Amino acid sequence: MAKTGLSYYSSETDRFQDIRLKRLKKQYGCEGYAVFQYVQNEIFRVEGCYIRFTDDQAFDVAEYWGIDEERVLEIINYCTEIELFDRIIWKTKQVLTSESIQQKYAEICRRAKKRTLIPEDISLISEQEAHAVAASPLPLFDNTEEVTTKTGKAVYSTPKLEQTGNPAETRRVPQNFAENRHKEKEKKENPPSIPPMGTLEEEVSLRLKNIGKQALSATSNPANVPKRNTDGLMYRFQRLNISGREAEELLTISRGGEIGHPIWELLQQVDNSKGKITMPGRFLLAKLKAC
Repeated sequence: MAKTGLSYYSSETDRFQDIRLKRLKKQYGCEGYAVFQYVQNEIFRVEGCYIRFTDDQAFDVAEYWGIDEERVLEIINYCTEIELFDRIIWKTKQVLTSESIQQKYAEICRRAKKRTLIPEDISLISEQEAHAVAASPLPLFDNTEEVTTKTGKAVYSTPKLEQTGNPAETRRVPQNFAENRHKEKEKKENPPSIPPMGTLEEEVSLRLKNIGKQALSATSNPANVPKRNTDGLMYRFQRLNISGREAEELLTISRGGEIGHPIWELLQQVDNSKGKITMPGRFLLAKLKAC
């Protein structure tokens, strides 16, 4: 047997502006609102649009919120007086329902393509409202093409994109949001690979050549150009696992490993620390920039 009740229902964001709820809260405080919400939830959960409110239901509500059953019935009666529930159906049939609850139930059934079951003797909405066919979804594109299938049912196909220029250069439009999310996930899981050492060494070599040119242009006598131990400095960087960016910046600051530069003394301090300096690249940069 198919389930009559609903697994979920929606709530309006402006429900607290409803004058009826304001009256209920003013009269019974938070207890009143709690009882009303509990009963409304049970209506949607059990039968979908109504509940036959017996002594057992009154006990469940009272036990859940820790209040007296008489208090629960008093609140229920007040809810019918202010028309949160239909007063006539409550007085004649001991059933709690309302027009808004039935409308919401019918709307959820339409969206879920579920049969609407509202007993005729308590129905507060028209038959058209209860069994209206949900509107067809809007097409995703203005120029969506209508295609008739073998069953005769019209469906909508994705429009063909006009290609301009070289077809190989035409970007493909993602078919749906899930595809975009999949691509983003792939980018996170497979980040761009780190440039190979050969590329970094080429950049460093080029920078060293520029440093040498600047040094030569700064003096008229090439013999006065300071000596450097670039290979030794690079070896120390590799041994200390100093990253490429930091190594490049340190090479620039030390003018390519110039002999007598403070970087050599700092490297000795790193060696003497026996691993206590855990980030030698940052240590060297901080010390040299402070000089």
